[in-house]
Amino acid sequence: AEELLSTWLNNAQRTLQTDQRRKLLESFRRCPLPIYMKLLFEEATNWRSFDATEDCVVGVGLDGIIDRAIDRLCDDANHGTVLVSHSLGYLCTARRGLGEQEILDLLSRDNSVWADFRSRAHHDPPSRQLPTVIWSRLYFDLKPYLTELGSSDGNLLAFYHGHIHDRISERFLSGESRTLAHRSLAEHFRRAADPEVRGEWNGNSARALRELPFH
Repeated sequence: AEELLSTWLNNAQRTLQTDQRRKLLESFRRCPLPIYMKLLFEEATNWRSFDATEDCVVGVGLDGIIDRAIDRLCDDANHGTVLVSHSLGYLCTARRGLGEQEILDLLSRDNSVWADFRSRAHHDPPSRQLPTVIWSRLYFDLKPYLTELGSSDGNLLAFYHGHIHDRISERFLSGESRTLAHRSLAEHFRRAADPEVRGEWNGNSARALRELPFH
């Protein structure tokens, strides 16, 4: 674990203070799983050299450290709860991942996300389209937890570990939230498969036709 941590820090061109490093490795000894070590490292990359050890928070166990990462992303100083919860919810609800343009389209049509974006924006957007930079900033922070799945439909994003997927589902897809997420995905794929809404299914999207029945 120490060698792996040193390698990761070197590749990321980051260092930890002695006390910070000790705290991280002590946490790993209490939960000696490879995925926990990886998530510990990702959290540690957000620590600053002058941060006191007690301020370098790590979650207890897998659920705890995943929750820590989610809470950090949901902070209003970062991306806010609405954007994060809906983005993660769609990724968890998808059958085999989502393309970046699909995520942008889903978020742009999501009334809650759009209202949240407008409340934060300094100017009214010219059209109902979430700026790519909003998703790009979130994607950059989510990237350590995602993997790209190559398919005939292009590269699709999904969570690289089942426990991350399951924990996010527990937090954001309980009860009606899951139903609403499936409904949004169904509407998205229906538009792609039948863009003229005339039952002619001339959208030329094999992916949409495959995904629509599932959702």
